Amino acid sequence: MALIQELRDDIDMTRAWVHNRVREVQQDPDRGSHSTETVIWIAAIAIAAIAIAAVIVAKIRERADSINMQ
Repeated sequence: MALIQELRDDIDMTRAWVHNRVREVQQDPDRGSHSTETVIWIAAIAIAAIAIAAVIVAKIRERADSINMQ
């Protein structure tokens, strides 16, 4: 029973925290917003990181395939 009460308390505390955060955002609509330029830069960096990772994986796979195991 103590565990159930503890879980209920945690849920109530989380609900109160979320409610307060939503109220803060509603009072200041610019809070946490990103400009279009920022979003584009983040997307470009993410695409570049994926491309770099793909090149690295391809080189590692090529090197691994060239090793003679006999």
